[in-house]
This record gives sequence, structure tokens and C-alpha cells, in this order.
Amino acid sequence: MNTQAFQMINITVPQLTELIANCIKAELQKVVNFTMQPTKPEPEILTREEVKDLLKISFTSLWKYNKQKTLEAKKINGKVFYLRQDVMNLLNSNSAVA
Repeated sequence: MNTQAFQMINITVPQLTELIANCIKAELQKVVNFTMQPTKPEPEILTREEVKDLLKISFTSLWKYNKQKTLEAKKINGKVFYLRQDVMNLLNSNSAVA
């Protein structure tokens, strides 16, 4: 059995309006905080296409980065991938030259 009590009290219309507004504001804040969370984790490996777009460079420049060991590629089943952390480190460094 539910043991919650309900009590009637006298409040004015402005007080009731403020009470409702505060409740709505609190619930909306919960929704905003929830939606600001990432919906899915970002992949740890990136394709050549994704890296090219992220760095805003050509495939030729990406090949040069790999050749110069500026950004090291990983091969999985003959396909070329890059580690997200390596790409982010390159973006954050001053040595990145397109």
C-alpha cells in the first residue's frame, strides 16, 4: 500500500505558476543534460577517408605523412587504418604541415 500523504494547501495563482515553472525547468534541465552526453563512443580506428576528411588533406598528403612516419598506418586484412589517438595527437601538435 502506498503510504504517501497528500495535503491540500492554499496558494495563490502566481505561487502556483512559479511552482509549475520551477518543476518544468528542473525536468527540462535533466533532458538537456541527458542529450548532451555522447550517444555512442567514437571508433578507435579510422579509415583513410575519415582521416583525410578530418585533417582536410588529400590522399597524397596522407600517403606522405605515412611515408615520413608523421602518421603511422596500421594494416588489418590488407586494409589501411589509423589509430584515432595518433590522428588527434597530430592535430594537436604544431608539426602538422599539410
